[in-house]
Amino acid sequence: MENNTKDKQQLGHLDPSTQAILFAAMSNRIAFLEERFWIGYPAAEAILERLNLIMSRPRVSRPEGLLILGDPYNGKTRLLEYFQSLHPPIISGRRGTIQLPVICIDAPSGARQAYFFDSLSDALHIPGSDRRPVSLVHGRIIQALRDAGTKIIIVDELHNLLSGGDIRKRFILEELKTFSNALKIALVGAGTGRALSVIKDDQQYLSRMPPVMLPPWKLNRTFLGLLKALEARMPLREVSNLASDRNISELIYTHSQNCIGHIVNLIFESTRLALNKGHEKLTEDLIRQGCSSSLPWMKV
Repeated sequence: MENNTKDKQQLGHLDPSTQAILFAAMSNRIAFLEERFWIGYPAAEAILERLNLIMSRPRVSRPEGLLILGDPYNGKTRLLEYFQSLHPPIISGRRGTIQLPVICIDAPSGARQAYFFDSLSDALHIPGSDRRPVSLVHGRIIQALRDAGTKIIIVDELHNLLSGGDIRKRFILEELKTFSNALKIALVGAGTGRALSVIKDDQQYLSRMPPVMLPPWKLNRTFLGLLKALEARMPLREVSNLASDRNISELIYTHSQNCIGHIVNLIFESTRLALNKGHEKLTEDLIRQGCSSSLPWMKV
């Protein structure tokens, strides 16, 4: 009984899901690192709260959306994926009608119109939209959005529209605005800081999509809290003290370029190395090796 209590205390820093896999086969522990998960932190939770507020509002003319800005690999796409998972497709009625409260597409590189329509058609499960007149595809998308009860259209990588020229960019923005006006659908965009340039010349978009930033990470309490949360997901049997060991926390911060994507990749690649080498905690040496594996452009 005493040993069991001691074991539970030693594993108390881990999530229950991590504890459950801790004594499984090594291949299962390594596979656990690849599973999708969500870690909330203040900036992301604030944006998530705003997105949920948009979703909860009744339909109105010119609904307010959001423009999420941030550096590459700083969590924009993962945040949108998590938000979409909170509002999944709903199958209703005897015919199995699919409701899609939220649909998410990537802005087409070069603002290619065909790719834009194909992406929307795929998201709405519209078959055979290629090689059809634009007017017909437009009408089918409008009808599909109405049937699906869509409340939010998310356009990720919005900065991609800048590479297509003003005419192509304007066409896609006007199409999105038409969908929003016709069906009272909120528009949410995400991209790098350049995404603000996509809408800066259109006052309607600026008023409908107020910008909000996912800022770069700083070496502060929030960063240390992130390290603690990530350690709780590491299927290692010993405490690594990522947040409390100053040398380790500074090493991770220095080599992650202030982006959560690099932070996660570095920690999990280091954990994978530890498991393959038979270690049950992370050390500075393993993290330096992880830098070379997951962030090969960095010199360590």
